[in-house]
Amino acid sequence: MARRKVKGASVPEAEIRAGVEEKAGAEGEIAGGAKGEIAGQARNDGSQARNDGSQARNDGSQARNDEGRARDDGVIEVYELGPDDLVPDAPPEPEPAPEPEAPAAPEPKPHKEKNYVSAVVYIGEEKGCAGPFFKALTGALSARFEHYELVLVEDASRDGTEAEARAALEALEDAPPVTIIHMSLRQGQELAMNAGLDMAVGDFVWEFDSMRMPYPPEMILEAYDTCLEGNDIVSVSPEKNRNLTAALFYKLFNGASRTRYPLRTDVFRLLSRRAINRVRGLSATTPYRKAAYAASGLKMATLSFAGGAGRAEPHMRLSRAMDSLMLYTDVGSRASLGIAVAMLALMVLTIVYIVAVWLGGIVSPIQGWTTTMLLLSGGFFGVFLILALVLKFLGLLVDLIFRKQAYLVESVEKLMK
Repeated sequence: MARRKVKGASVPEAEIRAGVEEKAGAEGEIAGGAKGEIAGQARNDGSQARNDGSQARNDGSQARNDEGRARDDGVIEVYELGPDDLVPDAPPEPEPAPEPEAPAAPEPKPHKEKNYVSAVVYIGEEKGCAGPFFKALTGALSARFEHYELVLVEDASRDGTEAEARAALEALEDAPPVTIIHMSLRQGQELAMNAGLDMAVGDFVWEFDSMRMPYPPEMILEAYDTCLEGNDIVSVSPEKNRNLTAALFYKLFNGASRTRYPLRTDVFRLLSRRAINRVRGLSATTPYRKAAYAASGLKMATLSFAGGAGRAEPHMRLSRAMDSLMLYTDVGSRASLGIAVAMLALMVLTIVYIVAVWLGGIVSPIQGWTTTMLLLSGGFFGVFLILALVLKFLGLLVDLIFRKQAYLVESVEKLMK
């Protein structure tokens, strides 16, 4: 470090040192501004640096003037700046860390309907059918509805079908509420299913008379969609009847019935709560549900699938057919009246024959034959005519006792302008 002496008045050393340090700071700012321009800072930052440099030069000139005055007044020490005295550039600001990606939104759950539905299943003797049936049924209902129930009606089954049904339901991951009704003795499909309907509480109720599935599983929900279109009763049927006897029965029933919805073989049905209440209000019991639904006066629809319906429950089929014909049709009175008309025609022919014999002088091959035929035909005509009247009267009694409602209404529309 060099030391110089200046003649003249003495200047305080602290003031001289302040001037030198100010000059050093100004020169450091100039060097920092120039280095910032060389480093390629942004244009705006460079302009600001040039302005700061100009200000620093002005400050440096002022410092040199002060230094000159100080030299004239006294002795000062002059320090020469080295490389170590330069102020380093400020480190570049670190780039901001990338923001973490937001987690992917979970996939929305499929919308399920709020309607509470029930499925009533008849448990007869159908071993080997429970597993596939309940897997398909619960899969379809759980995919569409938030809540549903199963009502199983065990009609004194003896082949292990009930145990198989229990095992199939226990194997389900999300099993619904299940109610099992045990009939005290074998009472047949109709009475057992009536017990199941009394226990079901759903807004819509499926009736499965069998656990066999000759139909596609998609038809379970297709029936529901059809019901929402304004049909209170939806029946799922094969394209052809089960067998010849079933075809003859349905032909006879539909011919003698007054409903506009003909019956045919079906495999399951879907009922609205309105339909169940209507049928319960019409009669105290329901000996043949299918006929009762057709006679309820509510709108019905039928869905068909290719193939047959499979084997039917044989228990009490003939008795059920006779009961349904007598209760829901007038086939008895029609048959009696038909026989009475036939006897009347035979009696008329006998009278014509007697008149022809008497007028033509024809000798009868057997003495008294004509009068005997006349008597028999007349007698049978009277008997069957009376029987037809009796059956008609009994039908009126059945209507008054069995049926609780005098008239039926399918729907009501109000038109307003």
